[in-house]
Amino acid sequence: MHMITRCHYLTISLHTNLNDMNKHIKSIIKNPDLIEQRRKMIIDAANKLFVKKGFHKTKTIEIAQKSGLTEGTIYNYIRKKEDILFLLSRKPSKKSSSKPSIRGLRKAMIFRAKRKNVFNKILDLIEKYQETYRLIYIETASQTRVSLKVLLSGESEIIKKFSDLIAVGVKQKVFNVENPRLVASIIHFLIFYQSLNGWDIKKMQVTALDVKKQVLMSIYRLLDFNKETMAG
Repeated sequence: MHMITRCHYLTISLHTNLNDMNKHIKSIIKNPDLIEQRRKMIIDAANKLFVKKGFHKTKTIEIAQKSGLTEGTIYNYIRKKEDILFLLSRKPSKKSSSKPSIRGLRKAMIFRAKRKNVFNKILDLIEKYQETYRLIYIETASQTRVSLKVLLSGESEIIKKFSDLIAVGVKQKVFNVENPRLVASIIHFLIFYQSLNGWDIKKMQVTALDVKKQVLMSIYRLLDFNKETMAG
């Protein structure tokens, strides 16, 4: 199983159409605005409980109480608790739909000074949601087969988009990369390194800033920014 899928499906907002993916979760309610509003309440409450107690030890009635809804009302918007985990796994991507995006990285190729800053923003965003990513990583096995298939499909599209973008950068002589697809996949892993390996990082005498600097340095080396293009 892909490591990135286990943690979250790239928050670079190289994301797929989230509305299409969320249609996978059926709702009795037909009002899309109400569905979005109530599901937000549900996943916000579930996120806190899952992080604190774990997915399996959290009861649906506890999610209902924390969200301010009744347990019966919750089942108007989901079919089972696993649906909440699926929706939660989409939350960070949805939150990041405006920044930093694939469009932002494409613009960064034009505005040279912003190229490296894009990756700073990506890592800042990952750090903000790292508890959620860690939770999703741990609870991958709790996803239904259908949900996992949908998420894997989304991940494949994400990596392809990122790979295509790197290929464009190579043509523009911004990056010096032989295999854009492989580099895109490795960068995915690096982006989530702190969330996935926090247990090991705690054993080292390093700060979050130290980790971020090292990850950024590794990404820059992988992309091998063209020095002439980066100048100016």
